[in-house]
Amino acid sequence: MVNLEPYLKKCLFPQLESKFECGVSGGADSVALMILAKYHGCKVTAHHVNHNIRIENETDFVAELAKRFEIDFVGHQVFVEPGSNLEARARKKRFEVMPGGVATAHTMDDQVETFFINLFRGSSLSGLSGMRPSFSHPILNLRRYETEQIVKDFEIDPFKDPSNKDMRFVRNKIRYVVIPLLNDIAGRDIVPVIYRQMDLMREDNDFLQDCADSVNVLDVKELKSTPKPIASRALRKLLTDNNGYMPVSRDILKVLDVVNLKHEATQIKNGVMIKRSKGKLKVEKQ
Repeated sequence: MVNLEPYLKKCLFPQLESKFECGVSGGADSVALMILAKYHGCKVTAHHVNHNIRIENETDFVAELAKRFEIDFVGHQVFVEPGSNLEARARKKRFEVMPGGVATAHTMDDQVETFFINLFRGSSLSGLSGMRPSFSHPILNLRRYETEQIVKDFEIDPFKDPSNKDMRFVRNKIRYVVIPLLNDIAGRDIVPVIYRQMDLMREDNDFLQDCADSVNVLDVKELKSTPKPIASRALRKLLTDNNGYMPVSRDILKVLDVVNLKHEATQIKNGVMIKRSKGKLKVEKQ
């Protein structure tokens, strides 16, 4: 009898008998997620997406596993053309066909890998703080070796995606080169250390965002008297709501120049014009 209680204590699942829909690729992480949700007492539906990228098809494998654990199964088909940004395009297609709020099997290791990806991109505190544990990300507090142990204990040979070893992908370089090197330099496992730091950054980020939400972002005088980290956040939300994309730091600095009377107007991406008039900011779409 496999004892899952030590793992379940680290997870965040909804109450017993709740409907729980999860994405299952066939890898160790997603298979473990499916099993843990079932043993927690949820009414689980496993969603598998066949991207039609590889010759191998894991659909039957996931369907059989779902049947073994008495879990409902839904298979989806999408078609992703070969080419650049394959991973991002496949992810987009995947979430287009699965239900909203579907749970994914991101682990602590995934979270820390994403931290480095966002760090290399120059992300803000929001990007560096990562995902928060939720019903959509219920196993973030588990390590990858723990999900691998779970499937091993159930004598399951999970699907091993060959792209996970492809060193053309930044995430794989971080997983197999950067993190092992940092472990060696630090003389310890850095994943839980960085994960804790991400929790602290998320708390700081939440506080700053609460402050930003209280600012009248259209009032130039109020924005000028607001500390820059908070004013920048308020402006980022304004521009996102009005422009449909997350503005980069350059956009925020250009608008702050308008606020600080260096310019009367500025244009950012998508032809959006930010003007100052009679002490107020105005957002105009061209």
